[in-house]
Amino acid sequence: MFRRRGRPFGDEEKTLLIGRSLATAAVTLADEFDEPGNEAGLVEEMLVLVREAVQQGAQVMPGVTQFVALSRAALPVAVASNSPRHLMDVALDRPGWATPSPCRSRRTK
Repeated sequence: MFRRRGRPFGDEEKTLLIGRSLATAAVTLADEFDEPGNEAGLVEEMLVLVREAVQQGAQVMPGVTQFVALSRAALPVAVASNSPRHLMDVALDRPGWATPSPCRSRRTK
């Protein structure tokens, strides 16, 4: 998103987004990019870019697959996320990543 607007993206810019909801990140980015009123467009752009990044090979952190397998053998395991369901599905359905639970559910607003 930053590159598309001719802006650098480093640690300072990353801190604007990490741990924030899509809605909060969109408000921050609209201000940062001087695009007031484009929050919905920025949310859509973020979702498309994240989905593409995951599909193009975002890596599972080393040891996570083994940790989940060992944990699953001993007790029920679940994933909790505030990410939209379609992004979770893309992330969990990648080759080499075992779905942590045969059941998926999400809270709806």
